[in-house]
Amino acid sequence: FMLRLEEAGYIKLPPRKRRPTNPLAHRTKPPKIDIEQIPLMEKLKTWLNKQLDGIQGVRICQDGCTMSPKARRSEKLLNKYLIGGLTW
Repeated sequence: FMLRLEEAGYIKLPPRKRRPTNPLAHRTKPPKIDIEQIPLMEKLKTWLNKQLDGIQGVRICQDGCTMSPKARRSEKLLNKYLIGGLTW
């Protein structure tokens, strides 16, 4: 606000003593942390396959109803991954 008043000629401000530094402009990157993810993914795969082992086919539409093509695709994908097991 004060700078705008000075630019418009309404007030006179004293000269700047120093320009404030921007800490975000001159920051260093933190060190990269290397995390091994392969053992975790194997455990997750084993756990999910055990959880989904007893699941049988998914039926979006019960007997006598007509399914849209989108519903048919969804049912196929669900059954592919639930019954066929997860492939990583």
